[in-house]
Amino acid sequence: MNRSLTTGIIITVAIITALAVFFYINYIKVKSVPALNAIPNDAAIIIETKNIENSWANFLQSDMFRDLQKNETVSHLSHRISVIDSLVNLNPELKELLAENKIAVSFHAQGGQKLNILFVAETGSKIDLVSFSNKIAQTNQYTIRKRTFENESIFDLLDKDKMSVLSIAYRDQLLICSTEGTLVEESVRKLKYKLPNNTQGLEQISNMSEVGSDASVFINYQYFSQFIDLFTKSEYYGLFTYLKRFANWSMFDLKITKEQLNFSGLSYTDDSVFQYLDLFKTQSPVEMSLHKMLPKNTAMYLQTSYSDFPKFSADLTEYLQVHKKLDSYIHYTDSLENRYSINLGDNLIAVLGNEAILAMLEPMGSDYEKDLFAFIKTKNKTAAEALFKGYATAIDKRGEHDSLPLTTYNGYAIEHLQLGNFLKQYYGEIFENISSPYYTFINDVIVFTNNINTLKMIIDNYASGNTFEKDEQYKKFSASSATSSNINFFFSPNRCFMLPSGFITDDFLSVMNRYQYDFKKFEYISVQFANTNNKAFFTHINIKYSPSFAEDTRILWTVKIDTTFASSPAMVYNSATKQNCILVQDVNNVLYFINNSGNILWKTKISGKVISNFTQIEPQKNGKTYFLFNTDKQACLIDENGSNMSGYPVKFPGTATASLSIFDFKGDSNYQFFVPLDNNRIMGYQIGGKPILGWNPKTIDEKISAKIASLRIKSESYILATGLKGNLLMYSLKGERIKQETGFVLNPTVQIFTSVIDSANAFVALTDTNSIFNIFSIDSTLKLATNQTYKLSIHPEYVQAVMNDLTKDWIVLSGDKKEFSVFDKANHKSFSIPVVDSLFSRPFLNNTVSGDIMIGYTSKSTNKINWYTKQGTEYPSFPIDGSSTFCVGNLMMNGGNYIVSQDKLNNVLLIKLK
Repeated sequence: MNRSLTTGIIITVAIITALAVFFYINYIKVKSVPALNAIPNDAAIIIETKNIENSWANFLQSDMFRDLQKNETVSHLSHRISVIDSLVNLNPELKELLAENKIAVSFHAQGGQKLNILFVAETGSKIDLVSFSNKIAQTNQYTIRKRTFENESIFDLLDKDKMSVLSIAYRDQLLICSTEGTLVEESVRKLKYKLPNNTQGLEQISNMSEVGSDASVFINYQYFSQFIDLFTKSEYYGLFTYLKRFANWSMFDLKITKEQLNFSGLSYTDDSVFQYLDLFKTQSPVEMSLHKMLPKNTAMYLQTSYSDFPKFSADLTEYLQVHKKLDSYIHYTDSLENRYSINLGDNLIAVLGNEAILAMLEPMGSDYEKDLFAFIKTKNKTAAEALFKGYATAIDKRGEHDSLPLTTYNGYAIEHLQLGNFLKQYYGEIFENISSPYYTFINDVIVFTNNINTLKMIIDNYASGNTFEKDEQYKKFSASSATSSNINFFFSPNRCFMLPSGFITDDFLSVMNRYQYDFKKFEYISVQFANTNNKAFFTHINIKYSPSFAEDTRILWTVKIDTTFASSPAMVYNSATKQNCILVQDVNNVLYFINNSGNILWKTKISGKVISNFTQIEPQKNGKTYFLFNTDKQACLIDENGSNMSGYPVKFPGTATASLSIFDFKGDSNYQFFVPLDNNRIMGYQIGGKPILGWNPKTIDEKISAKIASLRIKSESYILATGLKGNLLMYSLKGERIKQETGFVLNPTVQIFTSVIDSANAFVALTDTNSIFNIFSIDSTLKLATNQTYKLSIHPEYVQAVMNDLTKDWIVLSGDKKEFSVFDKANHKSFSIPVVDSLFSRPFLNNTVSGDIMIGYTSKSTNKINWYTKQGTEYPSFPIDGSSTFCVGNLMMNGGNYIVSQDKLNNVLLIKLK
């Protein structure tokens, strides 16, 4: 090659190179360092998007954000993001610069209870940070403080109080900003020294993110538990540290639509540390079906599947060894095998199938472990039944059998297997909270529960088809999930709502309670993990969000009692546990005290049928609650343990003809109660059980068969009753008869109703034999003055009435064996319903939690509970199943309406209303 040719080639190359450099510098943007490289190591969550404006706009327009922004916590977080968003929008050049580049937003739990957010934006070309900061400061009337960190400039924007609003830095074509200056410093340090992320796997999974997604979401399991700690009480910090052993990272590509969020991505484990997901690296994804058997009121479940369970078992041994749990597990297994001479190793592993579920029914209190249960598939049901029966027999030989022997419920044999939390040996720590379980077999599935009532409820739900397999909403939801996976975690925020109340902060609980319907609109959420045989797990999140969500009426728990209700159950307060409970008597005169979780705390036999309401009082004025009631022979005053207070029971000198009536005449908690007897007497008692001094009507003019009422006019109090001869009987507290002329004959079977107007005036409502409901006003002269009359359309056998304090109108319910009617004002019947069959009890008035007056009854022929408004509109989802009288109230003390009833199998039912 001659010299001139060589020179020409060199010159040509030089020219091309110069042109390339010129065009690169002037027309081609500089390649930024990836934004993820600037995120400090302690980020719990990272969101990365290529076009932040479009992604944020899509999310702002979604139904989900529109509803959630009503929540003040979400609104506050949205505001913090909008501060930076608005600053960007005020700078058109910067806005254009960011439009085509990636932005990362990271969330950090710093300082124990502080959430901080960092924004890192790839700019693609160099920007003048001084000019940029000045422009933002001028536009927003901020001042600027410049400082140096690691020889890099950081600009703090200060408000009028000299408080930092935003800190900004720029390095490697990355714009870095945060409301927390230390986060900006950490980001600068990480870039300057090219520090890698100390949680391995971020780079690997970030390279696999989908180009067309709106955003990518990264979860750092090593710091995620600290993020959760932001919302938990200090005594529960570290409750979720086990997540560090689950995996290192999960990455989800997010696609936003108006109706839903779709997530799919990968999860990555650390090869140097045996993590929980690693247990499934030798397992192929399996098509899951076991979840279809779960009751519809399942709040959450963790489902695992295995293509080779013996291999999983061997890997579990290694996992336990790495995490220093193997020795304690082996010691525990050996102690059980030696004690009972049984084999809990290969024999049991050989019969276990390819699916297992740990689940929880919707919890109703803090004792959530009673709601836990497990479903485990077997390879051979016959062999599994024989094996577990052998375990139960071995325990029995040691004389350690349960006080509850083998029982059969709805055709399913139930055993109590007292082997502690032995299931952890086969499925790891996630099954540790299933302990000494009750179990039964449903087809080829073993069902384990901590509580026998939970097991019975599962049996009932399966027998009645009340399962996920038959639930149309769940089927639609699961159709969007992967059919095959290794792990499937599911939860329903609606049914899990009570679960966190015990451990989240009071502030966050308050937010949840105020905006509970926004949280509950996330009806179902599932997260699935499937082995890809490529050191990563395909991960999919499925979220069902319903803007039009409305809670459904559903059974929360059942508990069996010996026989049927004798009268209506009552919701009462348990001052010992600070919870509401249920008092109910059966036809064998056994009284049950049931807590709001469905556990029978005690039962005791009473001398006769309770003929009154259960009235809760504090007779000793020390905060301890007692319950007063009577049979026809005696009055009882019992505490939360079922024990009578000293001086009780009080035996009557005769037979009671009606319910006792308790009064606090002076409002000083010095209670007194009165009861009519069949020997023409009214007995009056102090709350200590002694007769009232000065009360001396040894006999009365007429026998009384209806409940006694009372009045207080100025400083004087009176009791009133209807005599069997149809007269109004009115007495002072000294037992002096005050004669009253009504001008008509009273219906002797209907009680008197009274209502106070003010301290000197009141109303007395009397029902006469001509089916007129008469309302009289009465003042200190004790003379009755006609006020209103309600012409009842039937000759009533029963009447219930209550006055509206605002309008002074009365709501009157009256009826006989053929029909009942409701009047909402004088001579105005709001509705009437024919009773074509016998009832479990008379229709009655009661209130919703919000104070609306309702009318309820249960039909014997249809076994349905009916519940109407005072206008005659049936409550949504009614009639519902029920085979007894019932009560309605706020059992869970959470502002909800709950029904306590009974079914045909003598199960007490707790039903949550819409």
